[in-house]
Amino acid sequence: MNGRYFIVGCLIGALLAVIVYVPLSGSETAFPYDPWADINDDGKIDIRDIAYVAAQFGTYGDPTKNVTVTNWPLIQNVNVTNWPVSTEESKIVWGHYYWRRTFTLPLDETWTFTNRTAGYKRMLMVWTADSGFLIWVKYYIAGKLIYSEGPITMSQGSGLTTFNVANTTEIKITIKNSYSEELSIDLAIYVTASDP
Repeated sequence: MNGRYFIVGCLIGALLAVIVYVPLSGSETAFPYDPWADINDDGKIDIRDIAYVAAQFGTYGDPTKNVTVTNWPLIQNVNVTNWPVSTEESKIVWGHYYWRRTFTLPLDETWTFTNRTAGYKRMLMVWTADSGFLIWVKYYIAGKLIYSEGPITMSQGSGLTTFNVANTTEIKITIKNSYSEELSIDLAIYVTASDP
């Protein structure tokens, strides 16, 4: 009989230990707060947000959302340096900052440009080229290299590449002409604080 009470006591003790160590504070998730997932805008993502989405499940409509940007980065905080001497255009298009250059690059020559990315989420590189080319990409935070990739082959004709620059302060891209006697390229850079 005492053995049975001992086992029951151990089980109750284990249950109490589990209950005591359950976090009593907010969520212990590894993901950062995403305001787009906070449907009712109460500052937390909880069952109320999930219930609303579940109630809307299966409905159809226009996915366009009205967005008011109140903290758009200032133009002086964004600049591209080391553009080759050629035609230059800089303006705001579709609400995003935009730079454009047309230039030529001889065979086996490289050109590197730097773009400040603090305050931005995405950078788009749009090109039209008469030949394929290679690029190398380096991401920095406060002057410290955090990630690099390349070589990446870009195709002849027109193309678009998107770079995730959230939580970075600078991106460096090196372009190399490896395929033709002289690469002629029209290059545009867009930076945006939202998804394109």
